[in-house]
Amino acid sequence: MLAVCVLISGCDYAQESAYIDQLNSIVDQYNNFAKQSEQAGSQFGSEIEAAANNADAAAALAGINQTIDKYLPQFQQYQAQHQQLQAELNALQPPARFANNHASLMQGMDTTAQAYAELLNSLNLLRDPNTHDAAMTAAENALAKEDEGVKTFNEAVKGVSVIKWPLLIAIIAGVLVFALVVGSALGYWSGRIARNNGHGFWGFFFVGFFLGLIGVLITWLVTKEGKKPRDAQPVYLGQIPPTNFPGQLAPPGFPEPQAPPPAGPKSRARAVTPGKTVPCRYCGAQVPITKPKCPSCGRMMMGL
Repeated sequence: MLAVCVLISGCDYAQESAYIDQLNSIVDQYNNFAKQSEQAGSQFGSEIEAAANNADAAAALAGINQTIDKYLPQFQQYQAQHQQLQAELNALQPPARFANNHASLMQGMDTTAQAYAELLNSLNLLRDPNTHDAAMTAAENALAKEDEGVKTFNEAVKGVSVIKWPLLIAIIAGVLVFALVVGSALGYWSGRIARNNGHGFWGFFFVGFFLGLIGVLITWLVTKEGKKPRDAQPVYLGQIPPTNFPGQLAPPGFPEPQAPPPAGPKSRARAVTPGKTVPCRYCGAQVPITKPKCPSCGRMMMGL
C-alpha cells in the first residue's frame, strides 16, 4: 500500500511539475508585455490629453490622430501577444489540484482580452471630435479593466505550487518504520516481563506496543506478584514426596508411598524380667530394672 501511494504521488508530482514549468513561461511573457502595455497606456493618456487641450481645434485633432497612429501598433501587438498566450494557456491540461487556479487564470486572461478590444475600439472613436469625450472615458475604463485582469491572473498564479510528494512520503514512511520498530521492541519487552511472571505474552505485548514505556511499567506493576493458579498443588523440595501425613495422595508422576519395612531384632536387646533389680553405679542402691532413675540418688540409670 505504501509503494502504491508513493507511485501515485510520484505521478502527480511529475504532472504538476510539467504544468508549472509551462505556466511559468506563460506568466513571464504575460507580465512582461502587461507591464509594457501599462506604461504605454499611461503615456498615451498623457499625450492625448495634451493634444486635446490645444486651443486650435485643427491642431488638436491632428495631435490626437498623430498620437493614435503612434500607439495603435503597440496596442495591436500587445493584443496579438495576449491572444497567443491565451491560446497556450487554454491548451494546458491542469492537474486536478490546480483546476480552480487554472479557471482563475483563464478568467484574468479573458478580462485582459476584453480590455484590449475596448481600448482599440476607443482609439478609433478618438479620431472623431464628436465622440472624443466618450472615447476617452472608454479608453480609461479599458486600461482599468486591463489592470483588473492582470491582478486576477497574478493572484491565481500564487496558488500554484508543487508539494514535494516523494519527500513527504519518504519522511512519513521513515517515521512509521521507526515507530513500528520501537513499538515492537517495547511490546516484546512487556510480553517477556509478563511471561516471566506467569502471564500470557501477546496481551501484554500489545500493551507495550501501543503505550510504549508506560505500557511496560503497567505490565511490571500488574504482573510483579506472579500469577496465582486456581488449584494450588503442594510443592516438594525433593523428587520423593513426604509420606508422614496419613491419607495424603502422591502427586501425578510420583510413586505411591510405601509403608516402611518392619524393624529387625536388635543385637543388644535383652529380655526384661519383672521384679529384677540392678545396682546403681553411683550410689550402689538396688534399683528395679523397670525404673529409669535411681530412687536413692536420682541419677539416670545407664546401660539398660
